[in-house]
Amino acid sequence: MEKPSVVLIVEDDALLAEVALEMVEEAGLPAVAVDSVDAALDYLKEHADGVAAMFSDVRLKGPLNGVELAAFVAVRWPTIAICVTSGVALERPYRLPRNARFMPKPWKAEEVIAFVQGASRAR
Repeated sequence: MEKPSVVLIVEDDALLAEVALEMVEEAGLPAVAVDSVDAALDYLKEHADGVAAMFSDVRLKGPLNGVELAAFVAVRWPTIAICVTSGVALERPYRLPRNARFMPKPWKAEEVIAFVQGASRAR
């Protein structure tokens, strides 16, 4: 079985999703961007074995947010590395799963690249 390498980006701002895609692809990893928790879960149900990491915004369309998505993914697919991000300084989540990290916006390319490369190597 091939080592998981895809980075799933969950971001409802199309411009930010594109920026994240470019950062990940520049790091040499394939990426897929979706704009909601539902779309992320649909993707993971079909492709979780190929996903090394998930990079998700806190605020997303729909009834669930990125922290709740992270908690679900951590339990259902514990081998997927998780990074939750937000541009609201006071929104730093305190209930993140133990295997998840937080990254404030604006992202620093070197931090994003280090996260995705570390996740890919760890798998």
